Amino acid sequence: MENIELDIPLVPSKDKVGNRVFELASTSTDTGSIQTSGGTVSNAYKLQPIMWIRKALDCAKERMRFMQIVRQETLPTGHKDLIIPIRKNYLADGSWESSSAEYDPAGTSEIAWTEITTQGGVQFTPTNYNYGVFLTNENIRTNVINSVQYCREELSYKYENSVDSAIRDALIGTIVASGGTPSAGATEASSTAAGSQTIFGGDATDADNSLDDGDTLTPELIKKARRLLQSTKGYYWNSNTWTASSATFNPWVSEPNEPFVLLIAPEQEESLLNESQFTSAAEYGSQAVILSGEIGQYMDVKVVTTTKMPSGGNTDIAKIQGNDVSFDTNVHMCAMVKSQRVGAIVFGRKAEFKVFDWPSADGVRMKLSMAYAADSLYEDAQVRIFVTDV
Repeated sequence: MENIELDIPLVPSKDKVGNRVFELASTSTDTGSIQTSGGTVSNAYKLQPIMWIRKALDCAKERMRFMQIVRQETLPTGHKDLIIPIRKNYLADGSWESSSAEYDPAGTSEIAWTEITTQGGVQFTPTNYNYGVFLTNENIRTNVINSVQYCREELSYKYENSVDSAIRDALIGTIVASGGTPSAGATEASSTAAGSQTIFGGDATDADNSLDDGDTLTPELIKKARRLLQSTKGYYWNSNTWTASSATFNPWVSEPNEPFVLLIAPEQEESLLNESQFTSAAEYGSQAVILSGEIGQYMDVKVVTTTKMPSGGNTDIAKIQGNDVSFDTNVHMCAMVKSQRVGAIVFGRKAEFKVFDWPSADGVRMKLSMAYAADSLYEDAQVRIFVTDV
């Protein structure tokens, strides 16, 4: 115990396991002569014995969920950009040139040569982010809680939330209030290009206010999103009609080290757990690596719950097929992705915490510094799912 001089006596006793403990004596003061008849906390008086626990009780924090589904890279010192090379797709069999013979003894013709055009790359340019906290030495000296440690933890929570949210926004986009500017995340599929696909609960379309109560997340929607990820045939919305694209989509496969992951909100977790089809088929406690927030596996898809899924209510909007689409009920955006292929985050500078004296202001400054960039890699490695909460 710390050596603190007190006029109030400490009465030693023993707890249930025999440890010697000290408590403030109940007879050390006469509370009636110290506090007024109100007796409220706001009227607590300096002579009344008050005990403070020396560690703050943590509230819940939003844990990182998106970081674990993307590729992570660190930019070497002295470099400004990093390019991640990708194979956009495998060349279709019909795109290969062919000739009748590989060898022409007369030398009048050659093999027909094929041009490979499947190479691609995504450029990442990390941006600097800095956050600071100032503590006076008076605060540090008089606070029963370790103020420096407390503020450092707050900065670490800021790091987790900022990085994870940046990945989310780059992949699946946002839902914002009417008049705002939502982002679509990865480039969406079109009539001629493979990209992110979007589906809805029930019989809803991308028309304004199309989602109605009851259009919740179901096992059937999970199966549909899974099929879209696995198929070379993709779809996009054309005047509120689900239309086939002429582009060839990558046929993704869920693998142990790069599984399909379904990201949902707690509201959608409740909907799934009320579905007997899901609960009877979901696998728990397997030998596979368990992701943070994972509640089980369904149809070879890992289901992960997070509070970071975009949500909206009446008059809120999302970007779908290049248009601002509105809602008139409470909705969430969920997403099924091919992990490690759907996107990446590149750190130009990993998070650094620094604590240093600031004598001119008689205090201490704390700084969180980092540099990162998040982006999608394969636009067709995700399917967005819009559903209602009830």
